[in-house]
Amino acid sequence: MLKLNPSKGTLQSKSSVLLTIIYIPIIGIIFISMLLSTNTLKVKAYNSEMQFAKYYSQSVDYTLSNLGSYLDFYISYNKDLENFLLYSRNETDYRLNSYSLYQTLTSAAKAYDVIEYMFIYDSRNGECLIAANGVEDFQTTQALSDTLTDYYSGGIWSETGWKHLNSGKPWLMFAARYHTACIGIIANGEECLKASLAVDNSDRNMLMLNHEGECIGSLSDMFGPEIQNLSDQENGWVKIKGETYLFVCARLTSGDLYVCGIIPRATVYDNIPKLYLASALALLLVISCIPLIFKMTSRQLLEPIGSLADTMLSISEGNTDKRMEIDRKLPVELNVIYDSFNAMMDQVMNLQHDLLQRQKQADQLRLAQFRYQIRPHFFLNSLNTIYSLAETGQDCLIQKMVLSLSSYFRYIFCADRDFVKISDECQCVESFIGIKQTARREDISLSMEIGDGCTQALIPPFTIMTFVENSCKHALIRNRPLSVRVSVLRFEDGELNISVRDNGRGFDPSILEQLNANRGLKTARGEHIGIYNACERLRISYEEQISVEFRNIDGGAAVDIRLPFITEVGDNSVPDTHCR
Repeated sequence: MLKLNPSKGTLQSKSSVLLTIIYIPIIGIIFISMLLSTNTLKVKAYNSEMQFAKYYSQSVDYTLSNLGSYLDFYISYNKDLENFLLYSRNETDYRLNSYSLYQTLTSAAKAYDVIEYMFIYDSRNGECLIAANGVEDFQTTQALSDTLTDYYSGGIWSETGWKHLNSGKPWLMFAARYHTACIGIIANGEECLKASLAVDNSDRNMLMLNHEGECIGSLSDMFGPEIQNLSDQENGWVKIKGETYLFVCARLTSGDLYVCGIIPRATVYDNIPKLYLASALALLLVISCIPLIFKMTSRQLLEPIGSLADTMLSISEGNTDKRMEIDRKLPVELNVIYDSFNAMMDQVMNLQHDLLQRQKQADQLRLAQFRYQIRPHFFLNSLNTIYSLAETGQDCLIQKMVLSLSSYFRYIFCADRDFVKISDECQCVESFIGIKQTARREDISLSMEIGDGCTQALIPPFTIMTFVENSCKHALIRNRPLSVRVSVLRFEDGELNISVRDNGRGFDPSILEQLNANRGLKTARGEHIGIYNACERLRISYEEQISVEFRNIDGGAAVDIRLPFITEVGDNSVPDTHCR
């Protein structure tokens, strides 16, 4: 790789020349702009502070909105609240449910740092249950309880939005009615505003006012009573303690509250310089230097960067052999970047090749794992059935059972290819149903509809078998015959559609959602793991070019599978998987 030589042709040295040429015109631009735009900048400064006030009001609104949503969530999903309000049939139940509700209320109050208290006012007995976020002060809690009881005992139930709780504290209250109770949050408004100020490390004097113009927070002590009733003051300049301040105010949408800023005049105008010299000369220098600046910047910086961008775009479009050409006339730093870029692309291509090989090996291992995931208890139960039939002398059933069982296991142990013919898969399904009918005397009927030309189509082993077995396991209802229908049709667009339907109880809604979301079901009993493995096997075999839809229909469940219609895999033909 190229080595950086800081003594010759570096980007830094060439940038110094460019900056020297640019510097004088920039000074001229600054002089002229500040000379002609002082008043405009003052207006912009005012607008900027106004935007900050709106930003902080939106930030506080966002915090209060989150708290309101959190309260709605707490009301909707809290069982202790429901037990407290609906199932407290006697004094003992009431006290027990009240204690349990207090525990959850205390935990809920700690979800946000700005929450001071959460409360529940029960209109049935006029009691107020309060939980604090942190160490609970009895006197403060009792005073708050009295305030809330007086407030809600007066029948005020219809207010919406956040309001200032006039308790000598910077507390904002939001409540919602639920049955005979009122559940609410008391948040620290000053802390909500401080959290917004902390985002940009602002040292602005921002405060909150209630609908009566009273200051919420500690700034009232700094500025004194002169800041009261500022909510009626229009945005602009105000006098406070003999000093001139810029006053900006924005109303919250979440309640009848205001976020206001009080900015000293010096802070607004100190950063506006007074430029009066050499404006005409600076403008002339700017105009004369523009062509030279453009030419040098274009040759030494813009064109090389554009060439690099074009190369990267070409690579992103698939031309992975594209590389940057080293140009000794360019700054050394750019050549180092070009050379490093080329080396990096070579490494990326090597890593990509290795990754594809490893991914292919991993997919093959997963496919083999799915293919041979067989439950041994089915074989043992079949042997027990044959033994039971032999004890009762049912020779005909034994013969039927042995033929079905041999055909079924012949298919399983011989289907060691990635794909099998649909005719072989369907014969295995018929053998499986015959085993189920003989072994358990279950009233199961199987109907198959195979479209023209579909018998020789290729699918991964156990594609149909897995879903038929699932129907027999989960769809069977006592004293009701089970009907399983399998159809295999070819669409005009060249895709193969496999449909398995039954007249059972259908999928459970929660399981149906997980299946359609392709989430594996790993319950303690292993239910439906076969369905998930079958879907994974299909996705690996067809490289995600398939769709599997699970749904409930009138009187049962349905599984629809769409996959490419193929009759050959590479150069290898697929023999009959039924061993001779």
